[in-house]
Parts: sequence; C-alpha cells; structure tokens
Amino acid sequence: MTSIYKSGTITLDNNSNIVTGTGTLFQSVANALPGDLFTLDGSTFYEVYQVDTETQLRICLLYTSPSPRDS
Repeated sequence: MTSIYKSGTITLDNNSNIVTGTGTLFQSVANALPGDLFTLDGSTFYEVYQVDTETQLRICLLYTSPSPRDS
C-alpha cells in the first residue's frame, strides 16, 4: 500500500533538484526514502534521490518550469 504525505508546503526553483519544505517532516513522519515518488499535481512524478533533512530533499531530475513553484 502506498501512503500519501501532504503536510507543510514546498518550494521548487527552476533548474534545481532541491525541494525545500516548510512545516514538513520528510524524515521522521513521511519516512521519505531514495526511490520514493514525489508529485505536485498528481500527474507528473519525480523520483526522490536523497533526503537531506526534515525540510529538504533532492529529486533525481532537475525541476523545470517557466517560474518558481510553491505548493
């Protein structure tokens, strides 16, 4: 079974693989691990490359968007 974690907000900068969270607990509550999937909209998925801290993780590919995105 797959669980969905939706606590806090995140910021992604264009051409970066760093996901910065506010109010997120990527390690202790979400139990995010390399290989997990991350999505903003439910249709585009990014693979988690590394979980750095409770409020920062990295995705395998660079996030590309016309402008920074908050979610």
